[in-house]
Amino acid sequence: MQLLWFIALVGVLIAVHELGHFVVARLCDVKVLRLSLGFGPRLASVRRGDTEYSIGVVPLGGYVRLLGETPGDVVPAAERHRAFPSKPAWQRVAIVLGGPAANLLLPLLLYFQVYAGDTTTLSSVVGTVFEGQPADGVLQPGDRIVLIDDVPVATWDEVSRKVAAAPGRDLRITFERGQERAVTKVVTPRAHPRLDPFGEREVVGQLGVTPRVRLSQVGVGGGVSFGPGESPAARAGLRSFDLITSVQGRPVETWRELSQALAGGRGEAVLLTYLRPVDPTPSLLTVSRLTPGTAQIFPVPDPVRGPRRSDGATARYDTGLRPAERFVASVEAGSPAERLGLRPGDELTAVDGEPVRSWELLAQRFEERPDRAFTLAWRTPAGEERSSQVDLLAATRAGHVDEAPAPPVPSIPSLGAEPSRAARPVREVPIDGRLPRAFGRAVVTTASVTLAMTQVLGRLLVGQLSPSAIGGPIMIYHLTGVAAARGAEQLVAILALLSINLALLNLLPIPVLDGGHLLFFALEAVMRRPLSARQREVAVWAGLALLAAITLVAARNDLLRYWWRP
Repeated sequence: MQLLWFIALVGVLIAVHELGHFVVARLCDVKVLRLSLGFGPRLASVRRGDTEYSIGVVPLGGYVRLLGETPGDVVPAAERHRAFPSKPAWQRVAIVLGGPAANLLLPLLLYFQVYAGDTTTLSSVVGTVFEGQPADGVLQPGDRIVLIDDVPVATWDEVSRKVAAAPGRDLRITFERGQERAVTKVVTPRAHPRLDPFGEREVVGQLGVTPRVRLSQVGVGGGVSFGPGESPAARAGLRSFDLITSVQGRPVETWRELSQALAGGRGEAVLLTYLRPVDPTPSLLTVSRLTPGTAQIFPVPDPVRGPRRSDGATARYDTGLRPAERFVASVEAGSPAERLGLRPGDELTAVDGEPVRSWELLAQRFEERPDRAFTLAWRTPAGEERSSQVDLLAATRAGHVDEAPAPPVPSIPSLGAEPSRAARPVREVPIDGRLPRAFGRAVVTTASVTLAMTQVLGRLLVGQLSPSAIGGPIMIYHLTGVAAARGAEQLVAILALLSINLALLNLLPIPVLDGGHLLFFALEAVMRRPLSARQREVAVWAGLALLAAITLVAARNDLLRYWWRP
């Protein structure tokens, strides 16, 4: 099946590219002698009018043969006006650019189709506010942001763009809370430096809010108050990643509701109902089966964290329940987390001596300083306290292995451990002007991906990026299999990415590529005469030699990446 997906994907890329040349040639009234998908001996062919349409044995390329395109072709006098060399320069350039243009048009159409399928989007309602961040104490879960700097906002995308564009700058945020009248407060987004997906440094604003509501999933921890298995939650039979559904018969859905329901206790027994995932390992492709259960917890005084009443008694009781997002649910093989000794069920407690409050803030901390080492502390399910220092960027480059190959850019630091992300999004709102919005997003996405890949290609050409980043057919075959396994959306994404890549590669000024033809046109314009047959022959052979060298490098990299990887 993977082979069929590979052939289909490559076939689409080649067909789109060659059809681009074909259509523009026909529009310019140039006679097309042959349109071939694939090289080598013909598997099948049919003639329609002036053109022979054929399929070659080797499905890794194609070509359009035009009348008079090859030096030495005999062009009948009656058809000289339809020969490629007889056309004005702008038409010849348009025909050459037709292939790359079609490969850039394809992702535009693909992205438009994806975005046009969205009928709703996340509203501007706050789902979670992180402790210690700029929005803490200003916004609350459930607040609906209606204005930012007096400009109306209705979706989370609009909120994110405005906040990201204002690092360290005051923003006037107007929000509605319940039935109260709208309130306006000034908040300054925190400047968050990070690496973008292509290794470039950027600074964005962060308020410390998300549009996702953290559900009442718990981790069962010990800590300074309890020994291994001695917390009230552990003694009651609760486990990490259980989802609490009610407290004393009152339904709870979010971590905030659960915390409030437990906060007022004075040590009396608490009856909980829960749902337990059979497999808590996070995955985008599977649905966990849940089994119900009940537990009775007997909270104990917290002499360490609890304040004292006037009579000296402890006023706070502890159940041993912690937010599940601080607990490790899965560890990637070969990742920095695995080499540190992190295991599923461990609770992350501190980084560089500061408490870990949420996984999102921990990931942001790693992003901000990818060039330095961090001291990470955690607690095992047995209650053992551990800590270790890790340089995530160095460790990621040295040993991180994903099912998809590493991107051809500087590595972005990754711990390689994941929590169980039990959350639901805030309510959605209909998208106004769905099709114009989809087209605009498709244009922006195509342009940004094209720009990013151009930067990567430029780094390769000037030697700032190792040739080991180059991939060939084996890499495309592997990427196609990974994308197909992840679903249609990923397959569309990889098709768009490869189409842009094909367009850019064909524009390189290498003879036998489209960019080589453009180079010939430019030289002829400067010299005011066509290149000689000998000059063209030498250039073509040089281009073929360069392409052969690139192909060998790509094949070597593919073999080392997928077959001979230590």
